[in-house]
Amino acid sequence: MLKSKELFWQVTRQIKLDESRDEIESMVYLLLEKVLGLSKADIVANSEIELPHEAELTNAIHRINQQEPIQYIIEEADFYGRAFFVNKSVLIPRPETELLVSTIIKNTPSHASILDVGTGSGCIAITLSLELPSSHVTAVDISEPALTIAKKNHSTLGGSVNFIMADIFQNQIPISELDIIVSNPPYISKSEKAFLKKM
Repeated sequence: MLKSKELFWQVTRQIKLDESRDEIESMVYLLLEKVLGLSKADIVANSEIELPHEAELTNAIHRINQQEPIQYIIEEADFYGRAFFVNKSVLIPRPETELLVSTIIKNTPSHASILDVGTGSGCIAITLSLELPSSHVTAVDISEPALTIAKKNHSTLGGSVNFIMADIFQNQIPISELDIIVSNPPYISKSEKAFLKKM
């Protein structure tokens, strides 16, 4: 029977990304937890394991080596201490966005009316609704697939968010008064994009 540490190092050696060892190991811990249910403690304890999902694990390693973000592979991204479902219909929440949300939470009075433009996964709107439960949060996106993801996260994580599909440049949002408008759209120019890593 296979030992968990042996599997960990086997998977680590198969990942051929130009990343630091620490980053690759963090990725492998996350992958083994989500695919096989192996916690970091299980791996460190060098438990005996079976490998019932070998094909799924092999496919995930291939996708990682194709520079697909681990969050899309495991369909999960952490944001503000919560696990959000993600896929290629939405952008992966970034750590910097947590700073934006934290700033809003610290500086927003109760019962504020908040609009999140381009909500994507819904991470900003849902987090603000949960952290500021007396607020009134509306989230808008032009993409129906993105709103499907946001609503799925809303159903899983809770909160009270009104979701609207609209193009804010073409459609009037049916809100008369707002205290805060927040948005964190993609901000990399096409010229910069060519020089960036895929993940």
